[in-house]
Amino acid sequence: MQYFNKFPRVFYVFGDQEAQGTGKISTELVQDISAYSDILDRISDNIAFHTFYDVQEGNRPDQCSYDLYGSPIYHWTFFLLNEHLRKQGWPVTNEEINKRAKTDFPHFTYTTRDSLTNTHKVGETVIGANTSSRGTVLRRNLDIGQVTVAAQSAFSIGEAISNVSSAVTTKTIVTTGASLEHLSAHHYENASGEIVDIDPAVGPGALLTEVTHLDRYIKDNDNLKQIKVVKPDLINQVVSLFKQAINS
Repeated sequence: MQYFNKFPRVFYVFGDQEAQGTGKISTELVQDISAYSDILDRISDNIAFHTFYDVQEGNRPDQCSYDLYGSPIYHWTFFLLNEHLRKQGWPVTNEEINKRAKTDFPHFTYTTRDSLTNTHKVGETVIGANTSSRGTVLRRNLDIGQVTVAAQSAFSIGEAISNVSSAVTTKTIVTTGASLEHLSAHHYENASGEIVDIDPAVGPGALLTEVTHLDRYIKDNDNLKQIKVVKPDLINQVVSLFKQAINS
């Protein structure tokens, strides 16, 4: 990888292995990958050195580097200039985002305006009267009247769902919403994009926007797509300074 080419070499001890027959600790000459220069950090907030770039759907870092600089070898500068890329990784395709959301939230949910106090608790078995979908309650979000269930199939809106565990008193609630878990509400926002509380007995109303688990994944991924990049006419100068600093 081009990024490590100019890193200094140091003697490193791998474990505490003794060189056979010598009584001495064995060392190897390797590149010091812990070496660091703050050159990119220092220009990160200096608009004289950087500009912004929108990563297109499915483009890899090396492809973006070629688009900007006519060479794929400067892709590493993107990660040093953008902390969010270092923490969260490179933006992925919409297909991959959908796959992740379905993997992370693989169950079914229903919402109700009926009281969930002392019923439909975690661990209880519930069954739908219309769909006959049956499963175990995994989570409850009482702030929005939502129940997440590991079930065989989805429930339906307007369905009566009863807890059927023998150890508890049976109580039936009626659903006002039902969906795959990744398409269910995570929270609600007002017109200003602020997260707001709702009264689960009343519902969110028409003025609030439902934000699903999938919506959050898409938004987080989209936020990764605008990145700071070294201005093309300065890339050689900046990379040269970085390499000098690494070797100093």
